[in-house]
Amino acid sequence: MMHLIFYSKENCSICDKGLQTIESLKKEFTFTLEYVDIYSDDQLLEQYMWRIPVVKMDGKVIDEGILSTSKLRSSFPKT
Repeated sequence: MMHLIFYSKENCSICDKGLQTIESLKKEFTFTLEYVDIYSDDQLLEQYMWRIPVVKMDGKVIDEGILSTSKLRSSFPKT
């Protein structure tokens, strides 16, 4: 099963829309989703402050900013 990490922060409308985009993929793919608030760690805040939301799969950033359903979809293994 694939594991996605969603880096975001509270009160972020782009993050909220990005989360909806990710959630819509649950109809097609099975994955777990971990939510990480970048304000929980100074290093994460520095790394992702201007890039959120950021989605990682297998340690690799697969999309950031305004998330694209097609870009995220293409990151999943073909079955």
